[in-house]
Amino acid sequence: MEDFFSVAYQQTEDEKDLEYAFFGIYDGHGGAEAAAFAKEHLMETIIKHKSFWSDSDEDVLRAIKDGYIATHYAMWRERGYQEPGSSEWKAKPLTRDHKPENAEEMSRIVKCGGKVMCKS
Repeated sequence: MEDFFSVAYQQTEDEKDLEYAFFGIYDGHGGAEAAAFAKEHLMETIIKHKSFWSDSDEDVLRAIKDGYIATHYAMWRERGYQEPGSSEWKAKPLTRDHKPENAEEMSRIVKCGGKVMCKS
């Protein structure tokens, strides 16, 4: 299973209200490891951010966004991947666009009985 979830909350000292409630759904489309890492670290990273405890909604939103970004980078570091922007690695395209301007695609279209027309 590649998907995970978590539910956590912290009550106020008098236990009459909640300081926060956290509901996480981690879609494993990035792989089971990515979802498991997020489940284990995301909430903790967010609530450690001092702005999370602010009375300002904008500060809390910033803490949540920063928590997502920090968790993302932490996962990449822990898994031994390069930091984004490193010149040591280059992205390799895994697919090609299916555009009629491409000679191979044009040939495929014509072989299937289609026509490619240019608009001038």
